[in-house]
Amino acid sequence: MTKIVLSLCVLFALSACSSNDNNDSSASDKAPVELSFSTDEAPNEYYPFPYISYLNIQSVVDHVSIFHVSINRGNCSVSSWLGNNGSSYLKFGQSRQASLRCQDTQVKEVVVDTDQGSYTFNF
Repeated sequence: MTKIVLSLCVLFALSACSSNDNNDSSASDKAPVELSFSTDEAPNEYYPFPYISYLNIQSVVDHVSIFHVSINRGNCSVSSWLGNNGSSYLKFGQSRQASLRCQDTQVKEVVVDTDQGSYTFNF
């Protein structure tokens, strides 16, 4: 019984010391963007999915530049970007929308590289 309690204490201590390596910014930094998903009906019967999935990226700071977006570690590509006249610079409340080549339900991770750091979102 003592060995079990001791091993649980060691496990707890080790887990409390782990760091968040998935995010280049410190854990206290709030991401300058928020993500959401939306869908629309497929344009025709030849489209590979019954609907089109979109990733919406909205600025929650005065200004942010988006350099790169990686979805599912590159396994879900973006077919096109919509909104904000094609600019990757967003002011507060402005957004861009990415048309995805996968379904929104398949997205598990999105990494957004900005001028303010790299942020990882897990779903």
